[in-house]
Amino acid sequence: MRKRRSLFSSRETQHSCVQTEPRTTREAGVQGRRCCDAEVQASPQAMPTVEPRAYDWPSLATFMRQAYPKMLQELEKSSRSSAFRGYRLLADTCEGSASRLYCNMTLPRELVCTGSSWNATGSVIAISCGVANHDEWCTHEAGVFLWNPHRSHTFNQTGGFLPTDTCVTSVAFHPQRASVLVAGTVHGDIMIWDMQNTSDQWASSPNVMHDNHRDLVKCVEWIGNTEDSNFLLSCGLDGMVIQWRHDTRKSNLEVVNYFLLLAENVRLHKQVPSGGSGTHVGVTSLAKNHFDDAVFVMGTEGGGVLQGSLSLSRPIASLVVGHGSLERTYSCPVVARFPPHRGHTLDVHSSPFERNVFASGGMDREVKVFSLLQLEPVLTIPLPEAAIRVRWSPSQPTLLAALQGDGRLDFYDLRRTTAPVAEFPLSAERGAGTSLEYCARSPDLVFVSRGPGNTQVWQLGSKLVAAGEVNQSDLIRDVANGTFASE
Repeated sequence: MRKRRSLFSSRETQHSCVQTEPRTTREAGVQGRRCCDAEVQASPQAMPTVEPRAYDWPSLATFMRQAYPKMLQELEKSSRSSAFRGYRLLADTCEGSASRLYCNMTLPRELVCTGSSWNATGSVIAISCGVANHDEWCTHEAGVFLWNPHRSHTFNQTGGFLPTDTCVTSVAFHPQRASVLVAGTVHGDIMIWDMQNTSDQWASSPNVMHDNHRDLVKCVEWIGNTEDSNFLLSCGLDGMVIQWRHDTRKSNLEVVNYFLLLAENVRLHKQVPSGGSGTHVGVTSLAKNHFDDAVFVMGTEGGGVLQGSLSLSRPIASLVVGHGSLERTYSCPVVARFPPHRGHTLDVHSSPFERNVFASGGMDREVKVFSLLQLEPVLTIPLPEAAIRVRWSPSQPTLLAALQGDGRLDFYDLRRTTAPVAEFPLSAERGAGTSLEYCARSPDLVFVSRGPGNTQVWQLGSKLVAAGEVNQSDLIRDVANGTFASE
């Protein structure tokens, strides 16, 4: 935190202490002023004399003898308390744009972080993990690690692991209920844990929804940001987007709508090589809109960047996908198509400050910033490597973080996109970037994972956290209107 500045400069303070009547120099000397508290004495008055109080020393000594043992007991109890673990003194915070490693955790075996999500209180981060490559049906023992970085810097003391019998590919905490967690797997299953319904939350078993997705689940995303947010979206490489309803009483998920992306609905940089009409296009990423629960954006295989809508979707005529009891009718959610990336679109993320602004990153080493009000991107940021993850800052409207294929993490200000305003050094392991997530409750903390087992939480410098200039809100509004121009 930066030192709070006075509301007035020294010159303004002098002018704020205005005399109400002319006085002589002697009178002005007698008058007492308290400019720092904005108080003015209008006429000279004699200062009251404070008489020393008489204390009952024997009674005070008796009180201290009674209170002393209890005070020692409470101090001893406080010394063992964990209530203030994670509390950072002002002197411990980073200044400027410098950042420092807050804590580090190494995943066991050869597990790779595939996704991450901070809980509603910002105290725990869920880390989904699995094995990087699969040559056959997945039978790996993986799961979701629950890590409290404020309490411990080592994995053995985190106390949280939710085991699964298959690799987990995505994870998301409920935006308000910190005990509810949902995840997707490499087999297409959706799992949900409600750790409030069990005595031992770390031994909680998930409710598993089978046979909905038919391929790897790339993303799960809760809709809305309130206590009553009971809907979520999941997307996968099978081309499906599924809308779910969370039944809080049964603690399971029920399907509301099935959506399907077909080649003819997605404008790609090249034609799908086989299948022709009716070929599914895999969904690689999905991001909700922070201001409209019916709107979301998607990235696809082949570079597609799409706007979807839950309320404006249309049925896909005479198309039924599935076999036997799994036959379902799908709808197309696409309402707008934007210029694609060259290669797969790897991530999309909506601005938390403006309804119509979102960003996408792809294998073509570009981050594009779009407005929903126009088709062409408002600006394009070239990167040294592929943009694995793109995230808007939760505290600065014009700041974007981009995690790249070589593990590099750069921060870009939309006003000056020719070079990053800050850059994290490459990790010693030189692993590829896999996950990036801001802590919304503590915007100075960001989770980064690179390569097999390497996960870290970094504390950002004040220039990457503070709201900054007042006109940033105006600038992001210009982005939304398509009138923004960077230097």
